[in-house]
Amino acid sequence: MFPMKKVVYLWLLLSVVTLPGIRTAYSQEMDLPDLVISSISYSPPLPHPNDWVTFTVEVMNIGTAATVATTARVTIDGGDATTHNIPALAPGETYQFQRTDKVVAFGKHTITAVADWNDDVEESNEDNNEKTVFVYVAKQNTYDLTLETLTHSPENPTNYDMITITAIVRSVGPLTPTTTTLEIKINDEATPAYYTVPPLSPMEIFQGERQVKLNAGSYTVQATADFGNIVTEAYEDNNTATDSFEIMQAYLPDLVLESLSHAPMNPYSIDAITLTAFVRNIGNTEATTSTLEIKVGDEPAPALFTIPTLAIDEGTTIQRQVVLSEAGSY
Repeated sequence: MFPMKKVVYLWLLLSVVTLPGIRTAYSQEMDLPDLVISSISYSPPLPHPNDWVTFTVEVMNIGTAATVATTARVTIDGGDATTHNIPALAPGETYQFQRTDKVVAFGKHTITAVADWNDDVEESNEDNNEKTVFVYVAKQNTYDLTLETLTHSPENPTNYDMITITAIVRSVGPLTPTTTTLEIKINDEATPAYYTVPPLSPMEIFQGERQVKLNAGSYTVQATADFGNIVTEAYEDNNTATDSFEIMQAYLPDLVLESLSHAPMNPYSIDAITLTAFVRNIGNTEATTSTLEIKVGDEPAPALFTIPTLAIDEGTTIQRQVVLSEAGSY
């Protein structure tokens, strides 16, 4: 058996033509500011019910022009909103402000901050003004594992993509007393994936990743922290998250080298040896012409052959003849 490698070349020719009497117009980007919420932090990091929590919000101008004075808005759990004045910011400049609130209920709380709340500034990007973080309020001296996020990548996968499913487990109580289990299950599969989660310190996370290829169709992923209920928790309803997505059918060729052989089976240095490669398109659409390389040993100029257009499941045989005058292994 001889080593080989398949090579596909794609050439793109781009011609630019200027017609007589036609003036070419060039666009020039305008310098504009761009306000974002660069960070939201809070203290204490693990509050308990009825604790006072201070939220620190940072606004940053990541644009190329200065802003005028603007406002920012902060909401807790979709309500309880406050508005804050933000001074004019030069490019790259930041401004921080704080809000202090008493948190009453234990569990997960959503903190959302929006820059340029009143649309005082024309920005280069109007879609990046908002940032959200979660605050976990824990009962004192009680364990609580939460399934914080469950995501998939790429965002719009096809049946040819390797999909990465990521689940993040966070401890929002004291150090968990033992290892626990994270389950990641796709639809109603009989054998989900399981991950051992070590004991987690307060606010520590564990990230479990699962990679799969799936056929076209609709899928729902469910991730469960503390699967099997090993730990008695203050709040048992935050251990599960779901993520639903659609796998689209992709139409792509897929060339494979099904076989590579030589004849005669036991050649001598005086023999003409025939190398035979068989290439097949196992994809779901036609494969246009491409190139097959057949290389013997470390020869500096391997032989290149044109693979013709191949329909779905069609194959082609390509042969090369060589005489290897020196005895040895190839």
